[in-house]
Amino acid sequence: MYHPIFMKRTFTLVAFIGVVACGPPTPEEVERLIHQQENEISALIQRQSILEAAASNCDDPTASPPPIYSELHQILRGEGVDVARDGASVLVTLNGSSLFRGGSMRIQREAAMTLDMLSTALKIHNSHRVTVVGHTDNRPTSGGRYSSNLDLSAARAAAVVNSLTNDYGVLAERFTVAGRGEHDPIADNDTAEGREQNRRVVVEIHPSTE
Repeated sequence: MYHPIFMKRTFTLVAFIGVVACGPPTPEEVERLIHQQENEISALIQRQSILEAAASNCDDPTASPPPIYSELHQILRGEGVDVARDGASVLVTLNGSSLFRGGSMRIQREAAMTLDMLSTALKIHNSHRVTVVGHTDNRPTSGGRYSSNLDLSAARAAAVVNSLTNDYGVLAERFTVAGRGEHDPIADNDTAEGREQNRRVVVEIHPSTE
């Protein structure tokens, strides 16, 4: 496994060579590239820690579900929400149609109870880190403020985070927001039912690495 410092130097060197090929880089360009690579390395290190924690739990066949999984599975049962495990992480899948009306970023009133219960569990188990990932079907966006499904999915994930933090008081620094657009379908986009399943927001609750 490469040491992060070696990775940093390698990435920066590759980026630097690309700039030099088009002419000498300015100090601002060098600084921007270094900052960009540092952000990417930080994300990789964070993802590695999540995978290591998940792997350690999967290797133990007697490991019990984390308490937050059992609680969410019980309180969200029957609310049209899927609660599943992925190693040591908990995945809460929220149907996009229950969260948003078509093309809107405003969370519907009907979703308030679900977000309230989810936020309560997150505040009780306050050492967990959370990644909120937006997904869409494969229908292209047309008009409006979002030029792609990737932008739309990230915006919807951000809307859920904003609600959990501003409306329900979960600490904002616990969250990471991501958008996957149409790239991770769970159903057939050729049917209306499949497209509805693919329009979703997944709240990934990761174990603490402390």
